[in-house]
Amino acid sequence: MAIFGLIGYPLEHSFSPKYMNTLFRRKEMLHYYEAFPLKEEMLDDFFKNLNLFKIRGLNITIPYKTKVITYMDELSEDVEIMDACNVIDIKDGRLIAYNTDWYGFSKSLEIKGISLKGKKAFIYGSGGAAKSVLYALAKGGVEDVVFFARTPQKAMEMIDLIGDRYPIRAKVIQWEENIDLIREDLSLSDIVVNTTPLGMYPYVETMPSIPDITLSGKVFFDLVYNPLKTRFLEFAVSRGAIAISGIYMLMYQGAKALSIWLDDNFEKDVEEVFKELELI
Repeated sequence: MAIFGLIGYPLEHSFSPKYMNTLFRRKEMLHYYEAFPLKEEMLDDFFKNLNLFKIRGLNITIPYKTKVITYMDELSEDVEIMDACNVIDIKDGRLIAYNTDWYGFSKSLEIKGISLKGKKAFIYGSGGAAKSVLYALAKGGVEDVVFFARTPQKAMEMIDLIGDRYPIRAKVIQWEENIDLIREDLSLSDIVVNTTPLGMYPYVETMPSIPDITLSGKVFFDLVYNPLKTRFLEFAVSRGAIAISGIYMLMYQGAKALSIWLDDNFEKDVEEVFKELELI
């Protein structure tokens, strides 16, 4: 039996314990997955005493995807490039950091038959989630990216970080109330991604501002997965866009995490669990 868990704060919105434990039961595995809602001042004690919990692996979510790196013994190449970790594999007392968020994003587009090569993308936000999205877009061959960000400096930093490995043309626009500032860039974009928490439970009535333009044929991806149908996606669909919920990113990054922890492919198993729980 092994214990796995999720570190972040807050965690009330997370589906991870439910679907992970459902999967373990389906596979007749005597494993258990638990949420650890830790405030920042609790992180040090948690990692100092990690061996007492006998934890085999951890997922990391906001706001600790960068902070936990200081506790690691080894970093995967993805973590080194992005400076963000969402999976920790614990082997023989060593903590190894991985990032499967970018894979979950890429896989979600792949199963919908959406290619990234040569496309233009528009990203709302400049937090840790945006970094994983930018990395996936760059690896997939996107040529141009526009950020609409409250903190442009953070967007520029991630562009510099990832652009060293994957050259990409990028533009950053300061987040303002005047959405006409983004009308042209959004009109020219093929893929539009919300990486902000706007629309996340319990603030389900909020959404990033979208100019009143035709969205036909564009792909709108909302990293928020609770609720499954956000106002952002509902608005996009009403204007002709293709909508992808963040639940798919959660599903495939989770399957990849399981493969790291347990040395097997869990994608089909995770898909079946999500269908059983009516999440997809």
